[in-house]
Amino acid sequence: MQKKSHFNKYRRHHSKRKMLLVLIMTIAIIGILGIVIYHHLSSSNELTTPNQITITDSFPKNYNVAPSNDPQAMQFDMLTSRQSQKVARWLKADRFIGTALIVKNGKPIFKHSYGYADFAQHRLNKPNDLYQLASVQKTITGVLIMQEIDAGKLAMNDHIDQFYPSIPHGNQITIRMMLNMTSGIICNHLPNKMMSTQGFLNYYLTHLHVSHIGTWNYQPVNYNLLTGILEKITGQSYQNLVTERIIKPLHLHETGFVFNWEKLPTYTQGYALTDLAHPYQRPIYETNYEKACQIGTGNMYSSANDLYILQRDIIEGKIISKKKLAILRDGHFNSQYAGGIYTYKDHFMSHGLIAGFEATIVISRNGQDAVVMLSNRNADHYAPATATRIFEMIK
Repeated sequence: MQKKSHFNKYRRHHSKRKMLLVLIMTIAIIGILGIVIYHHLSSSNELTTPNQITITDSFPKNYNVAPSNDPQAMQFDMLTSRQSQKVARWLKADRFIGTALIVKNGKPIFKHSYGYADFAQHRLNKPNDLYQLASVQKTITGVLIMQEIDAGKLAMNDHIDQFYPSIPHGNQITIRMMLNMTSGIICNHLPNKMMSTQGFLNYYLTHLHVSHIGTWNYQPVNYNLLTGILEKITGQSYQNLVTERIIKPLHLHETGFVFNWEKLPTYTQGYALTDLAHPYQRPIYETNYEKACQIGTGNMYSSANDLYILQRDIIEGKIISKKKLAILRDGHFNSQYAGGIYTYKDHFMSHGLIAGFEATIVISRNGQDAVVMLSNRNADHYAPATATRIFEMIK
């Protein structure tokens, strides 16, 4: 009995020691978890980026979407140390949020993403994410118009009264003027409900006025109306024309229209520029009619890769001939703007703003050098100035 009592006493003592050990281990685990969670939450308020890698691949002619574990979809930097420091300083000064791509001699030499694609979901921007193109879309509309001119269905000097007889002085306004924003057509109103394409066009026709024909004035309504002309002479919807004539031939798998694009895994949320210290305070949610009414002018999305490929292939004559492109982008009619893009001595530039998004591309006249900046929060400064500065640096 004494031996058994001693054994029981030992077993109770051993059990207490075991319980104490378990308690100590539990406290330790909770403490470690607390530290991890604290650091995770603390870092969530900072702009972080994945590790850098370097690749030497050029953009393929028929670009396909790279899987998430493919280097083509990741960040890299092949700039010199001094160039990298300059780019970092300029983008930081702009508080840039989005994806920046630099191309030299047809090869990507820099691709980085900054900030959040969706702050509420703690999802960071990635190099293959999608952003709204805003007014950069006008370059597509311009090329489609030029296709119809090339086919003999339209002419630069055609007057728009044959398509829109209700527009004042329509017999003095040409297709060329609309492409170059010198038509004098002004519309400062947007619809506030969902309509058909024709309904939107009728709305613009009802609310526009004409003033100072021949003087440059940036008015998106010109491209709304050009889209209507495209649909009239082709018998197809604008969306179908873009898909069949641009997206499919160029294999742009990261480009499309913004209707329901929120369901895509690489969608980015747009944010209004408010408090600089808290850039994600005010997300912008567009209604369906706000998206739909931007016909031909600002309801498409793309990635940085696809936007470069699109503009490069247009320049290389993949959609219209180089000769026709030169005619389309002839900006000497009172401005440097023509066909949805600004034409300069050694480069083209296109830029757009919509719903918190800002899209900018500066590309050389041969399409081999480019700077693409796509943002889901408007920059503090004029993005084309920064993009042009980077472009001048890599020349």
